[in-house]
Amino acid sequence: MEAHTLASLAGGTLELDLCFSCHGIWFDPQENLKLSPAAVVELFRLLHAHRDAARQPLTLKMDCPRCSQSLAQGFDVCAVAATSPTAADSGTVVSARFHRS
Repeated sequence: MEAHTLASLAGGTLELDLCFSCHGIWFDPQENLKLSPAAVVELFRLLHAHRDAARQPLTLKMDCPRCSQSLAQGFDVCAVAATSPTAADSGTVVSARFHRS
């Protein structure tokens, strides 16, 4: 687990906790909506730089890295459209996430 300071839309900074081995990103409430566009690019740069890190699967039960409160698992579902006539068919991407219950 590593803490990373990134720029916020309000002009300040916010701190995200990242775990490269389990691909975990811990957002405080509404923090994902506060990242500046440059911070999103930086976040993807960090993830890409650690793409070859040793992998550790997510466990079924996780605790908050800051307060140790149990986290509840949720899912984000995004529709993906084909980017060109030759691209793969559009589809749905589902990603698991954990949040404080």
